[in-house]
Amino acid sequence: MVRCNVHSLSAVIILFQMALLMGLRRQRPLHVSAFITKINPMRKIPVTFRKLQSHHRQLKAVSSLDVPSEMKRAFCQDILPCVSNHQNNMTIVLLAGVSGGCDSVALFHALQEIRQKDNSVNIPWKWTFVHNSSTTTFLLHAIHFDHQQRGENSTADRELVEALCQQYNVPCTTIFWNDEHHESFSQENARNWRRSHMRQHLQELISKENATGFIVTAHHLDDSNETLLLKLLRGSHLTKLAGMNPIVTDEVDGNLYWVRPLLSLSKNQLMAYLQQNNYVWREDESNEKDIYQRNRVRNELIPLMKDLMGGDVAFQKRLDSMGAQSQKLRSDLTARVALYFKENTRQDTACPSRTILFIPKDTDRLDLVFEEALYDWVSCHGVVSNCCSNHQFTYEQLQRLFRQLADYSHRRKWSLNIGGGWDVQREGDVLRIVESSLSTDSVDRGHATQLVETASALPEDWKNDCYYLQIQVPKEKTAKQINFVSTTSAYDDNLVITPPWRRGRSPLDLKEFLRGQKVALHNRKDAPVILMVNESECSPTLVAVFVDSKGKWVLDYQFCPKPYSNDRGIDENQRWLCIPKQFPH
Repeated sequence: MVRCNVHSLSAVIILFQMALLMGLRRQRPLHVSAFITKINPMRKIPVTFRKLQSHHRQLKAVSSLDVPSEMKRAFCQDILPCVSNHQNNMTIVLLAGVSGGCDSVALFHALQEIRQKDNSVNIPWKWTFVHNSSTTTFLLHAIHFDHQQRGENSTADRELVEALCQQYNVPCTTIFWNDEHHESFSQENARNWRRSHMRQHLQELISKENATGFIVTAHHLDDSNETLLLKLLRGSHLTKLAGMNPIVTDEVDGNLYWVRPLLSLSKNQLMAYLQQNNYVWREDESNEKDIYQRNRVRNELIPLMKDLMGGDVAFQKRLDSMGAQSQKLRSDLTARVALYFKENTRQDTACPSRTILFIPKDTDRLDLVFEEALYDWVSCHGVVSNCCSNHQFTYEQLQRLFRQLADYSHRRKWSLNIGGGWDVQREGDVLRIVESSLSTDSVDRGHATQLVETASALPEDWKNDCYYLQIQVPKEKTAKQINFVSTTSAYDDNLVITPPWRRGRSPLDLKEFLRGQKVALHNRKDAPVILMVNESECSPTLVAVFVDSKGKWVLDYQFCPKPYSNDRGIDENQRWLCIPKQFPH
């Protein structure tokens, strides 16, 4: 007779009950081992009897949730009030993206249940409901994208969606990847492709109906949590550590909105809703592969965090708290930055489409408000937006600019390249954005540069805190417009030098040259250099580099004076360069 522990037997029974529950109406049955993987994707955390009981209770708890009512609440309270032109008797075309997976099928069925309860007209894809004395008419259309990357599975997904739309008489459009693309498939290209087609298709629909357009996606609470954690992993600003918004205005067409009415619902709740109603859906097996960062966050990081935090409820509370604090910080900073702009900006007389920004007098105490004002000024009030530049001002570039102001407060005139052909320029107590002093096609490294003073004779009053370097400008360059700038070797990885003792031989890579001069590895990228910028050339030319191991400047052979002169006066092709001892970083 075989003896069996009561708790072990109970655990086995619960395992099979839950496996059958989760596998109900799926394409393939869900085995116990697969269920364990879904509970514990890390596979290293033991699945205990208590955890199985807890997960079983969660599924039972969410199975009775009224998903259509919750989604209607989201439309009424979170989405419609945010529509800028919202009014009574408004018509909205809903373009729902339906992939055939759990989330989008739940979205589609919930919309149908709302329609069946609120429908006052005998049109399957049209319904009206009233909320707070406001009447809104919805027109539903579906769109499916067949990426044609998964063979028969892609075809089966499409057939399920088309059959579903045919069952409810909902107009459906299917777009095929291979009809338009011949290049390699990628997640980013596919996402941009889908967004472009959804926008274009909805624009055509609303033009016929004279309506507002909603692109409805099935993003849910778990997706929002993943987005927040991905922002955290990527180093996003503290004021942007939030999940997804229920409604976002389209960046191209202000009459279109991207809406997510399922953000208050978890994946488990949507799955329980489908199982409770015996709705059929399909699973994309690529969602379980850990080749994408989002999948690793979903399958590995979140289960581990829930285990360490003490469960789903604690995990959700902490993420909600983080998002709420981030939004409060953003709201507070936005108000403070607006006040700072009002008091510390004015129109740039040299370019009326831009503004100049005043620097606080005490640069030793630059605070977060000024940092945010600096970022918004460059991104929104400076040249980037006004000149329709595609350049993205990064947080790393912001920090370089911020440190330049804080660490070199005594320097009243300098220029910092921010990429995209633009410089932030300090002139006394103000900052302005100007076209880069470097050639248009030169490197956009975001490193600080400073114009170097030049003279044909060494003035008596030049400061003692500068280096003075005598150079010979090649004759073929003297007639052209040139500038000399000081920066560091990190500005361009392609700089080369031919020192005077290698005249007539091939040039050396600058980093290789510094290694031969016994310059420490960690100092090579910060070696001070002088560049000659010629408007007719695409890249700057290295004039000289400071070798700290020898405490002297080394000139490229073509800039060495011939013969070298110690006199204060020099010939017409020679220049004195006045170089600050403290270089921009």
